[in-house]
Amino acid sequence: MQRLLHDFPIDLLIAFELGVTRAMAAPAICKIFLKSESYSRNGNQRQALILSAVAELIQLGLDDPRSNEILAGMRQAHRQYHVPDDYVLYSFTGLVTGPIRWIDRFGWRKLKEEERQGLGLFWHEVANRLELPDPPRTVDAWFALQKKREQELHHYSPENHELAETLREVFVRRLPPVSRPMGRVAFVTVLDPDLLPHLGWRRPSLVCRGFFLGGIYLYSALARFVPLLRGKNSLFREELIS
Repeated sequence: MQRLLHDFPIDLLIAFELGVTRAMAAPAICKIFLKSESYSRNGNQRQALILSAVAELIQLGLDDPRSNEILAGMRQAHRQYHVPDDYVLYSFTGLVTGPIRWIDRFGWRKLKEEERQGLGLFWHEVANRLELPDPPRTVDAWFALQKKREQELHHYSPENHELAETLREVFVRRLPPVSRPMGRVAFVTVLDPDLLPHLGWRRPSLVCRGFFLGGIYLYSALARFVPLLRGKNSLFREELIS
């Protein structure tokens, strides 16, 4: 996992955010978030805390005392807001499948098989330490769980759209103000098209998709030969607190 953070700091930041967004297509999960007001009051801080916790777990390893504190805080939050274990486990599927989908499509290199399986084992162990029942161990099992739960949970609701808009604004606030309108379109462009109707968004035009996806592929091609373009280890944390 630390090797992934070293090789793909920018890609992982984006992929984890997109992975979290998948859960926003489930009205039952959105209602819990909205009831807690954690995103409506300060979505930027909430998302930063989540991604910062993920980064620290990867960087420090699960046996570090700080990681134990993070996991204890996660357990407390789930109990405080009465989040069912199966919803938590489903949310974790996006943290496994998100990086795999993104890096295999847009990364400057493909993931190795041991890296793919390492993602599955890492989140299996996190789920175990959170005492979640029967977490998957293999990547295939994580994908299968995600597919099953999304068939059961995903459908459109106004709550989905409200929370998805909040998450998109969290994402674009990292961009210079002049580029934020384009950032909003880019965010929707890179989401799974099947997800968009559940979030109340239309798929961008073919011209928009070609423009933004072409730019990402160009960056990927350049990053293969120019390591400086890949970012650095600390970028993940710096982006979260900026």
